[in-house]
Amino acid sequence: MDVRDRVRLDATVTEADWPLVQRLWRLGLDNGHVYALLRLRLAVRQRGAPALGGLVDDPRARFARWLVAQGRLSEGA
Repeated sequence: MDVRDRVRLDATVTEADWPLVQRLWRLGLDNGHVYALLRLRLAVRQRGAPALGGLVDDPRARFARWLVAQGRLSEGA
């Protein structure tokens, strides 16, 4: 892993994440494993909600889903 990649991943760790990182270290994970988990977390966060199937969270689509959920928009409308 490149040094720039490590710096980029370090920037994603918040103050609240450090107790978890320290716990992972105590459980025996080395930095390589911790960075792999951070990369995975970053990929999941960039992908968005699992219900979107990897699609970008478009505000217009969100509004259309809200209209359908509220019963204000149907196939016949």
